[in-house]
Amino acid sequence: MSDTYGHQSHHFEKARVKLILDHPFYAVLALHLLEKEMDMGHPFIQQLVLPTCGVDGRYLYVNPEFVKPLTEEERLGLLAHEVMHVVLGHVWPWRRQWREPKRWNSAGDYIINDMLRKDGFTLPKGGLHRKEFTIDNSTEEIYEKLEEEEKNGKGGSRPTWEDIFVGMGGQGQPKKDGKNPKSGGAASGELTPKQLEELAQEWKERLIEAVCVAKAKGKLPAGMERLVDDLIKPHVPWYALLEQFVNEIIRDDYNELIHDRRFIQHGIYLPDMYSEGCEVVIGIDTSGSIGAEEIKIFVSEAVGILRCRTVKNVRIIACDAAVTLDETIGPWDEIPADYPGGGGTNFNPVFNLVAEGMKRPACMIYLTDTFGDFPKEPPNYPVLWAGMTKDAKVPWGTYIQFDPVEDTVEIQQASED
Repeated sequence: MSDTYGHQSHHFEKARVKLILDHPFYAVLALHLLEKEMDMGHPFIQQLVLPTCGVDGRYLYVNPEFVKPLTEEERLGLLAHEVMHVVLGHVWPWRRQWREPKRWNSAGDYIINDMLRKDGFTLPKGGLHRKEFTIDNSTEEIYEKLEEEEKNGKGGSRPTWEDIFVGMGGQGQPKKDGKNPKSGGAASGELTPKQLEELAQEWKERLIEAVCVAKAKGKLPAGMERLVDDLIKPHVPWYALLEQFVNEIIRDDYNELIHDRRFIQHGIYLPDMYSEGCEVVIGIDTSGSIGAEEIKIFVSEAVGILRCRTVKNVRIIACDAAVTLDETIGPWDEIPADYPGGGGTNFNPVFNLVAEGMKRPACMIYLTDTFGDFPKEPPNYPVLWAGMTKDAKVPWGTYIQFDPVEDTVEIQQASED
C-alpha cells in the first residue's frame, strides 16, 4: 500500500507482547503485519459507516478513534481476529471471487469470532456471532446462507468493527462468470497476480511456523492443527488426481517427422505439434474387496476423463485370479455394466494380456485393494493404481486413494526399496 493510505502506528504494541506470552500461535503471525493508521480523509474511508480495523495481507490498518477506547483484552482479541482473516485466506481475491465484499467479510467474521470466543479471547462489542455459524462451517457456506436471508428480507449487511478494505486494496470486482478472478480483493492493490501468489505462499509458510512454535510451547489452539492442515494441504478429490495423472501422460507432443509449415519457406525445419488418438487400459480388481457400485463410479469417472482427452479407445479388463472381462470401447460406446469375479487377486493376467497386444497403451489405470500378486517387472508404460486402502504400498507406478464419497490424499509415488 502507498503511504498515502496511512502512516505507521503502535496501537497494538502491548497486544503483540501479550500474544507472545500467552498465545504464541497468533503472535508469530501478528508480527508479520505492519501497523498503519488509516488516513481518515481518504475517499474510501469516508464511505465507511464505522471504519475500524482491516488487513490486506501486508498491513494492519487502524482507526485510532475506534481502538483507543478499547481495553487491552479487547485489543488482543481484535488483533487475533484480523490475523485470522489472512490465515483463512479471506483477503485473497481468488478466494472471494465474485462474492459481495461486505457479506463475504461478515461470513468470515462469524467463523473467526466463534473460534476466538472458544479460545478464551475477549472481543470488542458489536462483533458478529451466531451459535449456528461456527468453525465447523466454511466461509462459503455461511456466505450462501447470509445471501439467502437477505433475499428473504431477514437480514442484511450492517456495519461491524471488522472490515476488509477492498477499496484500499484495489478497485474492481471479479464477475460471477469467472472472468478476471484475480482483480479486486483486499490484497490486490499494487501487487501483480504473481506477487499476490508469492505473498499467499509466504503466509502458508508462516502458518506452518506458527503451528510448530505453538506446539512446542504446548499452546496450540484447539482444532487449529486440523484447520491449518486443511489450509496447507487441502484434500483433493480422487478424480482430480486421476485427471492430473492423465493430463501429464496424454497430451500433445512434438513430432520430429512433422514440420511446422510456417517456417519451411525460410529453410527452417522445426518439429510440429501433433495429437494422435491413443489407447488407455483400465484394469479392475473384481476379487470381491471392492463393491459393484464403487467399480461403476470409478469406471464412469475414469472413462469420462479419458473421453475429454485424445483417447481413441479405452480397454477395460476385469480380473480376479484370471481375466473375467476384456472389452474395448470407443468414444461413444456404452460402458460395461457388469464386472464378474469374486476369486483371489492376481494382477499378472491383466499385464500379460496387454503385453500380447500389438500396440503399447498410453497408460494403465488399475482399481484394486492392492492386496495381490504384482508382476516382478514394471511395464514400459505408466501405471496408476487407485485403491481404497489408505497408505497402500505398490512396488512401482503411482498410487492414489480412491473413495467414492470423501476426498483423498495426494498422489503417492512408489517407494524404491
